[in-house]
Amino acid sequence: MDDYTLTTLRFRLESDQWRASLYAENLFDETIVLVQQLGSFYTNEPFSVLAPPRTIGGTLTYRW
Repeated sequence: MDDYTLTTLRFRLESDQWRASLYAENLFDETIVLVQQLGSFYTNEPFSVLAPPRTIGGTLTYRW
């Protein structure tokens, strides 16, 4: 398996009453093979486990 770089970004702003945050996992949407096997106990079919695709999200919190 090849070497890889997985980029994660997190950004947060806050004050006394509110907080806003943004995040991105696998920022550049790389196809990354985490596990690769030629077969398992039940089958001889090869399989791979891939890293999740790019995920982007955020939160906004207000404190009363």
